This record gives sequence, C-alpha cells and structure tokens, in this order.
Amino acid sequence: MTDLSTLADWSRVISFLITAAQLLITVGIIYLGSKFVGRKDCDRKCKAHEDEVALLRDKLQTVKDTQAAAPTGREIAAIKEQLGDMAGDIKALRVGAEANADAMKRIERPLNLLLEHELSGGK
Repeated sequence: MTDLSTLADWSRVISFLITAAQLLITVGIIYLGSKFVGRKDCDRKCKAHEDEVALLRDKLQTVKDTQAAAPTGREIAAIKEQLGDMAGDIKALRVGAEANADAMKRIERPLNLLLEHELSGGK
C-alpha cells in the first residue's frame, strides 16, 4: 500500500478526487444538457404549439358555425316531402303538356287546310 503520511501525498489524493469529481460533473452536465431543452427553444416550441392550438380553435369554431347553419333532420324530411310533391306536380304538368301537344296536332292539320283554302281564294 501507499504511505499517506505526508501532506503532499494527501494533496495528490485530494487533487485526484477533485479532478474525478469535476470530470463526473462535466459528463453529467453534458448528459443533462442533451436531455433537457433550453429556455429559448422551449419558448419557441411553446409559441408554435400555441399558434397551432389557436388555428385548431378557429377551425373548430368554423365547423360549429357550419353545423349550426345546417338543416336539422326534421327540416330535411320536410324538404324531401316538398320535393316529392313537386315531382308529382311536374309529372302532372308533363302529362298535360303532352295532351296539349296531341290536341294541337289534331287542330293543326284542319287549320292548315282552311288557311290554304282561304289563301287560294276559296276555290
């Protein structure tokens, strides 16, 4: 073993321990610095998250406003019923128009003959 009887021997041991402690502290600080975020980086990231949250709140409000303006189930059912009634009315109008077209064809031929007779001077 080593003889630690003099002050110089003790100072070398203490100096070695202090150097080892400083080395451990330096390694610890470097390790912790790599694991934790600095204040400026944290503030920058927090600001980015706050901006993103504000954007999402605006989008959510837009969705809520759109949903509030959308028709309810009862209103949609009423619209469907009205469209069904209108479809029936349109079919009835189509049938009437077709009937009128047939009547016009029946009237058109004799009318043309009468017109030709009148233009020819009644001969």
